[in-house]
Amino acid sequence: MAYQLKVTLDGTEPKVWRRLVLNEEMSFHDLNNILKLLFEIRSHVNYEFQSGGIKVTNHPGGFTKEEANKVLKSQGFMKKVESKKTEADREEKELESMEKDRPKYGTETRICDVVRPGWFYTSFAYKIGEWKATIVLEKKLDKVSLVPECIAGEMAPPPDDCESPDEYRRLVKRQDEASEEKEEDGDLDEGDDFEPYEFDKDHINRDLESGAWKHH
Repeated sequence: MAYQLKVTLDGTEPKVWRRLVLNEEMSFHDLNNILKLLFEIRSHVNYEFQSGGIKVTNHPGGFTKEEANKVLKSQGFMKKVESKKTEADREEKELESMEKDRPKYGTETRICDVVRPGWFYTSFAYKIGEWKATIVLEKKLDKVSLVPECIAGEMAPPPDDCESPDEYRRLVKRQDEASEEKEEDGDLDEGDDFEPYEFDKDHINRDLESGAWKHH
């Protein structure tokens, strides 16, 4: 099976979005790498996907069972109690609770293990500053999709040094004004070489087909 997803960078206006098709068996780590390619993120980023209370990330900050054991001991949960059975039951319940709340690793969790029809939400550090995106599972496709494919989209991603949606909107507005006035202003900084309405689907798909996303 394949998933058709729509990814929109929150707060952008006009909206910066991409529609893609990918294999449901891919990991969230793969999905993050594909998003980096789609939105031209060249640096290493931390990511956190959220869906129905489940978190998937590359920096869980949670506990292995051995680490949880140490925490329980340090907090006194495993001190002498009335019976060994009571102690074992308490330890097991605490371990189960910690395991349930612990975020999942992106490299170990498949998209199909978490995502359900409807929507899910992801936030990740995007270049400089914090950017967030909303990802919608539009539909499941009865096809095998071994190579991810971008099938639609609009607008260029923010430049490398664009830190926020507000800054992106200002860049687009400035470019629009410059275009309308047909002026070439050498004092334009971030907007100088920025073409906000540029979207090259063929270029993106060539990169996806080459497997470049695997090395992000």
